[in-house]
Amino acid sequence: MNRQPKKRIISRVSWNNRLSFPDLLNAWEQEGLDREFEIVIIEDKPDPGFYRSGDVVLFSFMTPDLPVIYDEVRAIKERWKSDVLLVAGGPHVTGEQELAFQMGFDVLFVGPAERNFVRFGRDLLDGKAAVFAKEKTVFRAEPGHLDSAEFNRFLPVSRYFATVPPLEIMRGCFWHCRYCSTHLHDVVYR
Repeated sequence: MNRQPKKRIISRVSWNNRLSFPDLLNAWEQEGLDREFEIVIIEDKPDPGFYRSGDVVLFSFMTPDLPVIYDEVRAIKERWKSDVLLVAGGPHVTGEQELAFQMGFDVLFVGPAERNFVRFGRDLLDGKAAVFAKEKTVFRAEPGHLDSAEFNRFLPVSRYFATVPPLEIMRGCFWHCRYCSTHLHDVVYR
């Protein structure tokens, strides 16, 4: 029996986003989704030739990371066109979706992403990667999307990471500064 290789899910980890991916992968691990994919963690910017057709590359970034992310995404898109699915989340994407699409991302996560990341994994298993590549898709966390019970369920622990990040005690912010997108969702506590 010829079994197709598993789709690679590549987490592009940097110093600024290293706390995001263990949470997301923990959500997949709890649902058993991680067993359906080849999970790859990369910390250094690879040559665009590292990627393969059908790869899903995950980015999470803040605005100060924009120039580096832009160059990397552009290089991937130039080489792979729509054969590599580019996915983005994080504070910058939450505040500026249109620019993320202009940069070349195919799928965006806006706001807390744990629940939507599980939905995204199931959609990939259902063969929707080609649809995502053609239609710009936004997984948007609605207000109340992440309540305290669900926040407690998803821990920043993943078998794919050698280290355990600090435990996030509170997510969100009460101050509502106009330049920041953290306040767009309710504050929740563990």
